[in-house]
Amino acid sequence: NGYAFATSGRQVRLSSNFLSYGGCTAIDPTTNLDESSATRLIAAWLMSSFGHLQFELESNNREGARSLEQHHADSIGVFDPRLIQPQRRIDILEVFGRLPFPVRTDIRPELQPELMQLDRIFSDELARVLPNLDSNSMLLEVWDRLHDLHEERNN
Repeated sequence: NGYAFATSGRQVRLSSNFLSYGGCTAIDPTTNLDESSATRLIAAWLMSSFGHLQFELESNNREGARSLEQHHADSIGVFDPRLIQPQRRIDILEVFGRLPFPVRTDIRPELQPELMQLDRIFSDELARVLPNLDSNSMLLEVWDRLHDLHEERNN
C-alpha cells in the first residue's frame, strides 16, 4: 500500500471492512525502529500464522478474516516490534517482502515456505521474550489450530 505512511492518504488496510492502522507509536530511535518499519513489522505479524489465527478466532467463522469488524480488531494482539531483536526485524521484513499475497488457506501453513519462515522467526522471538514458551511446540499448535479452523470453515 503506497499510501500507508502518508498521513493524508489511505492507511494500511487490515480487512475487507476497510479498517486501517496508522500513527504507530511502537518506535525506538535508539535501535533505528521508525514508524515505517514498526508498522510493517506489525503487518508481518498480522499476516503470519500467529496473526491469522487470531483473525480466524475473532471473526465470523463462516467468512474468516474477511468479516472482521472494529470490535473484532480490538481483540487482536500484536507482538510489540520493540521487543524484536534488531537483526530479526530485518529478517522478518525481508521474508515479509517475499510472502505471496493472498496467503493461501487451502493448504497447511507449514507447507508454504515463506509463511513457515516468517512464523519460525516470530516463534523464536516470542520464546526468547517469554522463555517459558517452547518455540517448536507453540508453532505446531498454532499451525494445527489454524489448519483446523480452515478445514471447519471450508467444509
